[in-house]
Amino acid sequence: DDDDSVRGPSRGHFKTGKAFVNLSKMIFSEPVIIPTPYGETWSMDVFALPHNGIRRELVDLYKIMESLVKRHLDLRHSDIDDFYNWWEVFEGFVLAHFDLEEKVVFPWVTERVGLAKTSVGKASRMVTKGRITRLMREVADLEERFVYSPAGEILPRLYGLVEKFTPRLLAYFGEVEKIVPSRLDNCFQPKDKKVLDSKVMNAVMKSKFSSELVVLLTRWLPDGHLTPWKRNNLKGLGRVSYGMWKSEMEKRHFAPVEDFVERLAEFKADEVRRKNEKLAAESEQDRIRRQIEEQRAELPDLPPDARLPAVGSPKGYENMRMGETGMSIRELSSKKIDEALLEGLEGSEDPEATKQGLSL
Repeated sequence: DDDDSVRGPSRGHFKTGKAFVNLSKMIFSEPVIIPTPYGETWSMDVFALPHNGIRRELVDLYKIMESLVKRHLDLRHSDIDDFYNWWEVFEGFVLAHFDLEEKVVFPWVTERVGLAKTSVGKASRMVTKGRITRLMREVADLEERFVYSPAGEILPRLYGLVEKFTPRLLAYFGEVEKIVPSRLDNCFQPKDKKVLDSKVMNAVMKSKFSSELVVLLTRWLPDGHLTPWKRNNLKGLGRVSYGMWKSEMEKRHFAPVEDFVERLAEFKADEVRRKNEKLAAESEQDRIRRQIEEQRAELPDLPPDARLPAVGSPKGYENMRMGETGMSIRELSSKKIDEALLEGLEGSEDPEATKQGLSL
């Protein structure tokens, strides 16, 4: 349906359904992402582990998007390269979870629990997952557009896609957690979870991305839960290798997120510096204006039409050598004050700003 498509980038605009957003008015907003309690009920833990792993990734995704959106006028293609290196891992994690659910988790659940008439029955799940998958695929497909277009031009479309699939993904998790665990409690025993855990881990370890999946599933766990999880789910070699797997993921997938955060902090610091420099220049102009006004106020209180005699007249002004004949004394004095101020400030850090101050 049209609501599920994001079409038509057009010179700084993007379309989501019928809504247009201008690049210069793009506002970053972060969804509320709350992990599901883990370790309280075995039936909820079945879904809390992978869901919270993905939720933790979504937190990182929005850190990256905040950095990109707020620096949209200062983006480089290296920013986009770093984003898509991160995205490849994230998208693979979500798709692997969807696959595990359909091949392992829900077949196990539906051995005893009927879900067909619920919002998480197989037909409904396939529609929901299809929409989420398609939106994520559109994000991936945008990478090529960034190659030959300015980063800031395609960014609104990227952000629009993220804003569409994230609430759908979180809503799907919420529906599963609301409907399935209570039914598991009625039809299964806690000991049955060990059977499911074994099936899930067998599938995970057969994946060519097994080390990545294990770390992404568990990175959010506090040590009090992580230690028993490793003991119960990883065999000897896996337990020994876990630290190495996590260190590799730290360098390749987690650290780049902090790089985006640091780039945003540096950008904000530069903005503050530029603002302070502008305020300092304006303050200098105000000081010069006040100085000029004070000098002018000190001029003799003569009639406004008082005139200097021409050079060479018998009035004794020959030695003034000013050459401005016919000017009023106040006009001439004011002009000389301005010239003196300009001459005295020629060595200032910002002579143009000084001249502007004198002209005001």
